[in-house]
Amino acid sequence: MKATGLPSNNHKPFHQMKTITRNELQERLGAFRSVRSDTSAAGNPNPNHFIIRFDNGVLYQSYRSLVVARLADGTTYLREDHDYSRTTCKFVKGFTGKNAEERRRALERGEYGFIEE
Repeated sequence: MKATGLPSNNHKPFHQMKTITRNELQERLGAFRSVRSDTSAAGNPNPNHFIIRFDNGVLYQSYRSLVVARLADGTTYLREDHDYSRTTCKFVKGFTGKNAEERRRALERGEYGFIEE
């Protein structure tokens, strides 16, 4: 079974999960601080994956897509397709510390929320 950001049939439907809009996210993040390329486990720069820091949180971007937002209060939000590709999954795991299945469970338990597109 392919891991997915969507909840399984045994848990809360998507519309009952914690969500944040891009506008709400932008307001909560505050002022931009810095951006850098992410690095691989071997320490090599990955020019297509970025860590973007703000006063009140940090974003993880893959190519042109916002994938993960972690606010200063510890709240984490994922884009619905956070597990889009094997490579993105690997880098998101490095950022969140959770693999795709663990992220899915965190969503189901309400520990993580979704970024509304």
